[in-house]
Order: sequence, then C-alpha cells, then structure tokens
Amino acid sequence: MTHLSSTDGHRSKRSRSNEDELDGGDDKVSFRPIRATLRSLDALRVLNMQNGATVTEVSRATGLARTTAFRVLETLVAGGYAVRDSADDRYRPTMLVRALADGYADESWVRDIAKPKLEALTAKIKWPLSLATPSGTGMLIRCNTDRDSPLTLYKYTPGITVPLATSAAGLAYLAYCEATHRDALIDILARAPKGADTGVRSRDQLGRQLEEIRRKGYAVHELGATNQSTIAVPVGAAEGRLLGAISLRWIASALTEGQIVESYLGQLRAMATSIAQEAIAKDAAREPATAPSTGRWMSAGRLT
Repeated sequence: MTHLSSTDGHRSKRSRSNEDELDGGDDKVSFRPIRATLRSLDALRVLNMQNGATVTEVSRATGLARTTAFRVLETLVAGGYAVRDSADDRYRPTMLVRALADGYADESWVRDIAKPKLEALTAKIKWPLSLATPSGTGMLIRCNTDRDSPLTLYKYTPGITVPLATSAAGLAYLAYCEATHRDALIDILARAPKGADTGVRSRDQLGRQLEEIRRKGYAVHELGATNQSTIAVPVGAAEGRLLGAISLRWIASALTEGQIVESYLGQLRAMATSIAQEAIAKDAAREPATAPSTGRWMSAGRLT
C-alpha cells in the first residue's frame, strides 16, 4: 500500500482546491498566467494601434527587452499573424489578426453573401468555383461549389490552404494587394528553408508575372498532372479593400484559356464586384458599433 506523506497530502488538497476554484467554486485566480501569451498580445496591440512597428518601438511600448520583442514578433510572423516589411523593417498585422476581433462578421459575409452567389453561378455555368482569403503565407479556401458541379474531376473540401505563388487565387491576391504587404510576403516566401517549394525562385520573374496579371486582370495556373487549370480574379481590388480571390477550375483538355476568358471572365468579375460591394457595405453598417476606439486596423484585407 502506498502512503502519502504529510507534504504529499498538502499538495493533493491544494491541487483539488485549485481545481475547485477553476471550476467556479471561488472567484480567486489560482493559476499563473502564461507570460509568453501576454507578451504576444501586447505586441499585437502595439502593431494594431499604428501603421506597424519596429522591434525597438515594440520594445519601448511593452517594456520587453529588445531581443525578447524580436522573438515575439518573429513568432507572430511564423504563425501568420504579422509580416515584416523589408522596406522599413516594420512589422504589420495580417488578416488573421482582424479575424480574432470580428471573425464572425468575416464568416457571415462568406456564408450570406459569397456562397449563394458562387452556387448560383455554378448552377449556370457548371464549372466549380471557390472563394479564397489570405491566411498567413497561403490562401484559405473558405467555400467552394465542388459538390454542386457536374464537371468536377477532384472534389476539394473547404478549409484547405493553397500556396500564394503557385495557385491562381494566390497570384491574383499577390498581384493586387498593397505593394508593401506584397513585398513582405514575397520576402517571407523567398526566405523559406531549402527544399520548400514556395514558387519564388526569382523575385524578378515573379514580379513580371504579377505585372502581367494586373495587365490582364486575372491569374491562371495549371494543376499539372490533374488535367485541370484555374483562373482567378481579385475580390475587392477595385473597391479599395482586397478581400481575397474567386477561382474557376476547368478541365484543361476541354477548353483553352482563351475560351475560358471569352466565356466566363466577365461573369467572374461581375460576381467579384457584387460580393465586394455587399461585403464592404455590410461591414460599414456594423463598424461604428465595433470599431476600436483608438488606432486602426492594418491588415491584408484593407488597403489604406
């Protein structure tokens, strides 16, 4: 039989007492806060209250040592919550930070505005459509019509992330996002570990590709051995607030890019405009009640 010493008994009672307090038995806080979490939140607050911030500025505003502030900021970058602008070494929050505050609103415009429009257009043209929004250094597929399309070769589930530089949605987003944000994202992709296929083999080549996308107004990407190609247009670029990209996926052996452009590009652009205008109006209607009292949002989704 195992016997508890008086010390062990004391610890056991203390542990049970702490559990009771955490379960609501007492209002007293019986745990030590995770300091690293608080540091990250403090750093995000500083980034969010101004047009980004340098390591030194975050260090001064939070009271953290400069080396600690640097580690916190780089952790936020690794998690997709911030990007570092190589032009001025300022860290800026991404769309993910905005989602922490009003993620429900973002979800609601996808569900209530974008999804019905994608479904209606797929019912008309039959090809599968997707809506993707920025997520760190990728594009998150928020909704699609793969299950509704009779022409879908491979059905993909919403929630997957596609790369920025090797997907039509990612290229469309990169081409139209704010220049400083684009440069910061490309910097991150270019610094990826050896062996990581980010698609950024030459910054000059990628720059020319993005210029061509802006000239044409759409991006195209071939999916290789799957016999599929994708065309994507930005959502919100013309409205001054880039929300993401809409993609149409087609069987490459059935139609050429020229045929897809002639038949469907106008419809994709019209739908992107309609989604952006309604989503922005919806956000504007709720903004006075929920906007922060100080500072402003700087995210991948807002061009300022």
